[in-house]
Amino acid sequence: MSLIEKYYHQNPLPYCLIVTFRSVSKSAKKGSSVICHRVSPREESEGKLKGILGYTDEDLVSTDFVGDSSIFDAKAGIALNNNFVKLISWYDNEWGYSSRVVVHMASVA
Repeated sequence: MSLIEKYYHQNPLPYCLIVTFRSVSKSAKKGSSVICHRVSPREESEGKLKGILGYTDEDLVSTDFVGDSSIFDAKAGIALNNNFVKLISWYDNEWGYSSRVVVHMASVA
């Protein structure tokens, strides 16, 4: 059984917001770690989510994410144990939404 929660945090900055994903699993495999949760977003950002989901493991600040739909921040995630992991993604609220609307409209047209 797994539980995934999603939270949005409004920064006092006018630039970017943070989305936090918390996953609690009662059936996590022994020996799993936050490394597993960092690999999948990286692969997805280079695969089918390219142009939608980005990936960084650099030390950046919120203004570095302006213009991006969503950037997974590998250094911000934590794993308290094998059953609980917290992942962080930054996104530019206006640009991210507008970009997704344009992509959707192009796919419908």
